[in-house]
Amino acid sequence: MGGFARIQCPTCHDEHLLAFSCRTRNLCASCQAKRAVVFAERLATQIVARVAHRHVVFTIPIALRGLFERERSLLGLFARTAYETLRRVLKAACDGKAGKDAVPGVVASIQTFGSYANFHPHLHVIVTEGLFSREGTFHGVAWPPQGALEEAFRRLLLAALVKKERLTEETRDRLIAWRHSGFSVYLASRVDALDLDGLERLARYVTRPALAAGAVSIRADGQVEVKTPPDPRTGSGCVVLDVLAFVHAVVHAVVTQIPDPKRHLVHYSGAYSARFRGRVRAAKANEPGAPGELAAPVEPGSSAAAGVPEPVTPAEPGSPEAKRRSAWARVLAKVFEVDPLLCARCGTKMKVIAWITDPVVIERIVAHRKRAGLESPFDARGPPATG
Repeated sequence: MGGFARIQCPTCHDEHLLAFSCRTRNLCASCQAKRAVVFAERLATQIVARVAHRHVVFTIPIALRGLFERERSLLGLFARTAYETLRRVLKAACDGKAGKDAVPGVVASIQTFGSYANFHPHLHVIVTEGLFSREGTFHGVAWPPQGALEEAFRRLLLAALVKKERLTEETRDRLIAWRHSGFSVYLASRVDALDLDGLERLARYVTRPALAAGAVSIRADGQVEVKTPPDPRTGSGCVVLDVLAFVHAVVHAVVTQIPDPKRHLVHYSGAYSARFRGRVRAAKANEPGAPGELAAPVEPGSSAAAGVPEPVTPAEPGSPEAKRRSAWARVLAKVFEVDPLLCARCGTKMKVIAWITDPVVIERIVAHRKRAGLESPFDARGPPATG
């Protein structure tokens, strides 16, 4: 427990405590949810172009998952192969109209967990429904059939693994000969050009944590209940374990979802790579309204986010608007649908009056709140309301 902030209302003097994030990568549901919000905002307002996108999921067969679990660096190869698959197939569908150097805009998020927190590496890809020329002009294409993507992906990934000397040619030929290969390219959904809210929701989904905080609860008999998707065999929507079995499951399943240090889980490729966007930005510095221009930053909630073009006016440094844009409280409000800096009694903006990090003081405050029957600031919060 790293500590918490003490927040007080200057009007009615009501106060509460807000726990610090633990910053655990991909395991803590709260921390990962906040990272997902930041990622989704940046993607929708600074990275993607105002064109239609597709959500595509790439999956590999069970026979190869052990290889990727033992050697996590191959997950990067997985992402590069998915991009190359999309580039080749979309370029073939474009019939050369966009030029030989045309590329799609691709954002790929690596996930290593399945429905039951097992190791199940797969790739969620947000890809443009067309190609960008070298100058940044967009050319839409008719989306190719799923079978074409799946076959190209299977052959490219197996060829890459052979080249890396992770598979023999005999194993590759045997996997190619399988009638049901286990490779899958699933076209999940489509996002319209101006649907920034839909794009943000999709971006938060593809970077979600391995295990939601609300999925785990302790029953009256002391056993741990974990909510899961319905089992296809029994139809059960939960798994009940005793405490030791749950700890064993966490150690041997959930902990495997923590990525290796300095390994990126999100890859930007093609027109959404930093190099491509920088080149287009430099070339079109004097043409802000040019067709097919890659996305200019817009503020969430502005008229531009609703589909009405609007010039971006930077906030004055040090102004309340500038602070609001970068405030952690705004991120928390998006995740939990509660503004931690808004007084529940009088609605006044609250202020942080202390940062408490001394372990002795932390333990005393927590013990006092428990004795007084006060709600602990460290209790897990429920998921955001829907509908």
